[in-house]
Amino acid sequence: MRRYLPSLIALQCFEAAARHLSFTKAGEELYLTQSAVSRQIKNLEAFLGCTLFQRVKQRVQLTPTGETYAKGVRALLDQAEVLTREVSAGQASVIKLAAEPAVASRWLIPRLTQFKSAYPDIAIEVVTDMEKIYGEAHSYDLAILYGAGRWQGLQARFLMADELVAVAAPAVLGKQKAVAAYADITQFPLLHHTAQMSASDEWLLRAGYSVEAVKALPGQRFEHFHLLSQAALQGLGVAILPRYFAKEELENGRLVYACEQSLLSQEGYYVVVPKEKSELVTISRVADWFVAQGSSPAPNS
Repeated sequence: MRRYLPSLIALQCFEAAARHLSFTKAGEELYLTQSAVSRQIKNLEAFLGCTLFQRVKQRVQLTPTGETYAKGVRALLDQAEVLTREVSAGQASVIKLAAEPAVASRWLIPRLTQFKSAYPDIAIEVVTDMEKIYGEAHSYDLAILYGAGRWQGLQARFLMADELVAVAAPAVLGKQKAVAAYADITQFPLLHHTAQMSASDEWLLRAGYSVEAVKALPGQRFEHFHLLSQAALQGLGVAILPRYFAKEELENGRLVYACEQSLLSQEGYYVVVPKEKSELVTISRVADWFVAQGSSPAPNS
């Protein structure tokens, strides 16, 4: 029996146009002209008997029907792509793994040699674009996300706690010892983390500072952990970093603890897989391996 399905190229054009909200960008991605993409989508709308896009102030927007159809088509194309990878080229697979840049550079990459030894037939493609990582369109096979472990459309398993430590170059402490309490790190010049999920803000708020008091504290400010780390190494002050990120510098003595206590965040890192891919064998194997690399207890467990 012949299946009631539109052409694959029409579905690919629609999915790309829905993701970019642009026929031109969809064409660039698929190596087609804008007119070819437009023609394929018109054919798809004729096949379905409904409108998928509408133009509002010279911009393309999905109709409610288009939004629903786009989610389903994206899931089907993702699954078809992974299945195709699993049965092609002697079972060799490329798995797209998303992670924040800090996690990718300091936690993920150091483990890839061991992963390659365990699974020589699987290659990892690392994605670090924050919009793709935390956006609603799960354009990856699995990811390492930071949060409470609850994301719509994703199957999440705990990987490791987010343990924060206060660190500085030895010269910053001089003859002083590391302080005993969280709040006392302000005895030293403080380097602030300005990201949306700020490590220094979490530390200071847990220490009893108000939001206004934190904002009023002096000190240089940096958005990314690698910049904070470099500033700390240059002796500019105390940085609040995840323990995994400061591990190498602490072991070789380039950084030392500025506080005797560490802080266990209320959220942590999770290995997540889009639900539509959770039963695919290769992705499940990779997810299992990374979950096994976690060694910390879950927050609030």
